[in-house]
Parts: sequence; structure tokens; C-alpha cells
Amino acid sequence: MKLVEGNTIFVDGHGWIIDNVFNTNDKGETCIQVRALTKKRFTRARPDGFLGWQTALWVDSNNSDEFDDYARGEYDCLLGHSVLKNQSDDYYNGFADQYAAEQIATHKSEKGLTL
Repeated sequence: MKLVEGNTIFVDGHGWIIDNVFNTNDKGETCIQVRALTKKRFTRARPDGFLGWQTALWVDSNNSDEFDDYARGEYDCLLGHSVLKNQSDDYYNGFADQYAAEQIATHKSEKGLTL
């Protein structure tokens, strides 16, 4: 994975765009500032969640940037795709967890509850 500003990387199954690349520690991990492309953040001001929030991550530049099955299911749901047939249990669990999180957030916001 190339840790270069503007590149998209995947960490823990979520897509992030790199805004800044900082230093490397003694473990070979590099600190990067990123914006969320797939992982929603839920706040009182944005009860339905929003993408594009920023954080910093320490990542090992030798890790693969491929989605695992769970993340693929989660990502498909997040994008509003229909669930795929003949997938692994991990894929269905990722899809179901993301779907449930969205339904809970929607229900809470409709009731006027804080998240």
C-alpha cells in the first residue's frame, strides 16, 4: 500500500483517503491523517451519520489493502447495494451489522433520542 497524499487505503475494512503522511515509529508504522470514505460517524448534530470526518491512524505500510468478507458485506450495505447471494457467513454478518446500525440510528433520530 502506498502511503501518499490523495491515495485511498483500506484499514480494518474501511476506506480512507490520505490527507497527510507524517512520521514512522520504531515499529515500522506510519502516522497518517485521513478522511473517512466508508465509515460513518454518528453525532447529535448528524444523527444519521456522515462520511468525510477526519482522524489519524498508525498503519503498517506492508499490510494488504483488500477488503475481507465482513468488510465487503458492511461496505455493500453502506452503499445501499442489495445483499449478494452465495457469500460467506462473514459477508452476511458484516452486511447485517451495518444494516442494524443504520436502522437503530434512524429509529433513535426519529424518536428524538441522542445517539
